[in-house]
Amino acid sequence: QLWISGAEVSLTNFLASFDEVPAGEFSMRNLFNVYKFENQIWTLRMTGDEIHKFLEHAYGLQYDTMKSQNDNLIAYKRDTDGKIIMSDFGPELKTVQYNYSCAAGINYTVDVSKPAGERISITKMSNGEPFEPEKIYRVTMNDHLAIGGGGHTTEGVQWNDSIVLSRIIATSANDIRRNFSNYSRNRKRLESSSRDDWKVIPTPWFDVAAPREKEFLGKYLK
Repeated sequence: QLWISGAEVSLTNFLASFDEVPAGEFSMRNLFNVYKFENQIWTLRMTGDEIHKFLEHAYGLQYDTMKSQNDNLIAYKRDTDGKIIMSDFGPELKTVQYNYSCAAGINYTVDVSKPAGERISITKMSNGEPFEPEKIYRVTMNDHLAIGGGGHTTEGVQWNDSIVLSRIIATSANDIRRNFSNYSRNRKRLESSSRDDWKVIPTPWFDVAAPREKEFLGKYLK
């Protein structure tokens, strides 16, 4: 998204849960497995404060508040006794997976020891420049998120349709899969790697809880 848009910050949601892309030639079939939706890429104007609110909403949907490393990392739906609600398909998440979102282009932490709405600390831009709450940034995201999917812009940033339209800088002519295809053709080799733009803290809690949560969810989310 940063490559196609030239934006400073990219906001994106979850692509796939347990799908894998094998080593070897990368095909359009692989791309359909990785990205299943017919979305376009939009570039919009957002203040630093609005980016912060977007992320607070996103991680409020994704993570629970932990009191120790023994607590759940992922936010689930719970019954009146506080137990995770189980359906025929497994544990019910607080929100659907494709509403899990994160950012690139900024460095930040997510403190899961704090309640939703108070977790995000943005330290700087990924290029080393200061991050300023009042500054207007060029931000790229898909149209699903921009128009309120998951409530990121409507509930988190408090935008309505008219505000969204007033913030648009550009929209891509092609959908995300076509743009990713073009990106791939400009490179002889694609590798899966982390940009390390963000991390979850406290780190010792995350290091214990994340593998446990992955094993638990892996039994159901295929």
